[in-house]
Amino acid sequence: MQTSFLPILCLHNIRVEYRDYSAQFDFVVITNKCIFVLETKTMLGDIIIDSYGNFTRVFRN
Repeated sequence: MQTSFLPILCLHNIRVEYRDYSAQFDFVVITNKCIFVLETKTMLGDIIIDSYGNFTRVFRN
């Protein structure tokens, strides 16, 4: 993203605190039209999405 010519701002590892509460975001991508909050995970297996939008993790042998 550092070499992208798109008009975006990409922030990572953001921590927000309010009173006794806190939240951590892996990535926040800001454009002139919207804001995306992205969470990333390292997981094994494949993710299958069925016709109802349900996510299932599958481990292949």
